[in-house]
Amino acid sequence: MKRVHVAAITSRGLVRDGNEDRVAVFGWLAPQEMSEPVVLASRTAEPVLVVVADGLGGHQAGEVASEFAVTALSAALPGLADDPVGVFGRVHQDLLELGGSRPELTGTATTATALLIADDLITTCHVGDSRAYYVEPGLVTQLTTDDVDQVAGGTLTQVLGGLPGREVVAHVRQVDTAESLRFLLCTDGLHSYVDAAVVRENAALGTVFDAAEALHQAAVEAGAPDNVSVCVVDVWLGGEGHD
Repeated sequence: MKRVHVAAITSRGLVRDGNEDRVAVFGWLAPQEMSEPVVLASRTAEPVLVVVADGLGGHQAGEVASEFAVTALSAALPGLADDPVGVFGRVHQDLLELGGSRPELTGTATTATALLIADDLITTCHVGDSRAYYVEPGLVTQLTTDDVDQVAGGTLTQVLGGLPGREVVAHVRQVDTAESLRFLLCTDGLHSYVDAAVVRENAALGTVFDAAEALHQAAVEAGAPDNVSVCVVDVWLGGEGHD
């Protein structure tokens, strides 16, 4: 039995006309525009999932791809726990088929980063440059590896969906467990524009709500030129923790 608290917020930022990010927590799909974090809590022996996705800017219907991805990954439990690479691969193929079925969706694609929490195992699985971090006071450790070609100007090397003929292999990492842990999931609207020291300071604030609110505000203060999504996750594997 474990207890999990999540504070989630997503918004279009200060420049973009719409929000191509999507966030899902325990199967709940966050609205596309939020003014403050929503906190969700779970106490269960079943695996639970938190996932963020960033539909690619400049591609048609990025918001369709990101919503498709977070919804499909959430619906894939418990199979996602057994074969995360296979599930991500199937979502990729389904998005390719979706993009091929309607001209207005040609090339639709998204990043996706998932945090899967079971009673005895915590796993990250991702494609793209949305990130997951482990957090403790004074320390933020990136758990994911950006699928980015820096030589090519930061071009993404892997996405879910996109153009036919492209294969993806999702990155999977198992996290060493402890009695209590904190994680941060975010799209590049946070980590590309907010200084790492600011992320480190705010991610460790007292409650998940406080941390998520401060991180989102930091993105706003940095000009929020991109959509920004943040999920702060507290996990107590022994089922303890305050409400």
